[in-house]
Amino acid sequence: MKRKCGGFTLVELLVVIAIIGVLVGLLLPAVQAAREAARRMQCSNNLKQLGLAMHNYHDIYKAFPIQYRINAIANQPLTQVSWILGFLPMMEQSNLYNQWSHNFSWNTGVNGFQADPRTGPDITNPREGSNAWLLGRGLSFLQCPSDTSPAVGGVALGSRQINFAGATGNVKIGITNYKAVLGANWDYGSIQVTTGSWGRSRFCGDYATLPADVKAQYPFRCPTGFMGRGNDFQGIPTRMRDITDGTSNSLMLGESSFSQNALSSWFWFNGVLATAAFPINRRAECAGGIGRSLVAGWEACWNDWPNQQGFSSLHVGGSQFALCDASVHFISQNIDLATYRNLATIQGGEVVAEF
Repeated sequence: MKRKCGGFTLVELLVVIAIIGVLVGLLLPAVQAAREAARRMQCSNNLKQLGLAMHNYHDIYKAFPIQYRINAIANQPLTQVSWILGFLPMMEQSNLYNQWSHNFSWNTGVNGFQADPRTGPDITNPREGSNAWLLGRGLSFLQCPSDTSPAVGGVALGSRQINFAGATGNVKIGITNYKAVLGANWDYGSIQVTTGSWGRSRFCGDYATLPADVKAQYPFRCPTGFMGRGNDFQGIPTRMRDITDGTSNSLMLGESSFSQNALSSWFWFNGVLATAAFPINRRAECAGGIGRSLVAGWEACWNDWPNQQGFSSLHVGGSQFALCDASVHFISQNIDLATYRNLATIQGGEVVAEF
């Protein structure tokens, strides 16, 4: 007698396939959530390390890093740099810092970085050790691993190809997700926050009293928060004693998606500051961005910096910040805007609610 071979019927096979499909469908979101949790933890760790390094810097120099400076000595080259450049040794990047020459700053002209003889004949492929080479470095501790969208133009993460500051040809620019908090004041585009404690700068006083030439560069010259530059264009350091609102009630550094904003290069003084005048994860306003998803709108309006100079992230629902005590907090995009702005000032005298 012949033994019958066992096997699946077509119905049984389809049921098994369906069950496997359901299990995979349940598993993949869990895996993706676990990966995002790990990326968010790494981002938080980046900010924590930056915050602690800020305190180490303060212990050594008795002030936090200067944002922007001008060499006032006659016949000396102009020097304009971001706080991150002088901060590199605190992040164990002394070798990079030591290669920077203040004789060839970021700006154009005779002393611009493209005039650096170390660059070689091709500024788009500069020789190692030149200022142009240095400013193209993508530094991992300045980048959130969740911000995986390609930079505008499809350039690989860690750099962006732009025709920067009139340089001949496209120059590779290293970018940052972490920016110092300028304050809560703003006077460009569709956002004007210039009154009360949010608009009162320890450098300049009240906005209403400022001359026209200062108002034209407000708030970069008149910050109300942790960092900026003074009314005379000089970089003025912030000291621990200046944070009269309390270090645990004042924002120091925050996360900003480089997909959102053209001003995101780590070496450039205007690329390392953002303001809390804007709500977190504010949608793009330019014509090309209206009606698109959040990130697609940002990318379409990438050069609309007057309306996109706030804090943002690709984490769901908010952005991460380091406070002046170096603690790191995730702040929801739904935070009360007044509370958020109060956190961004360091001498506002506001009573900060829980956040």
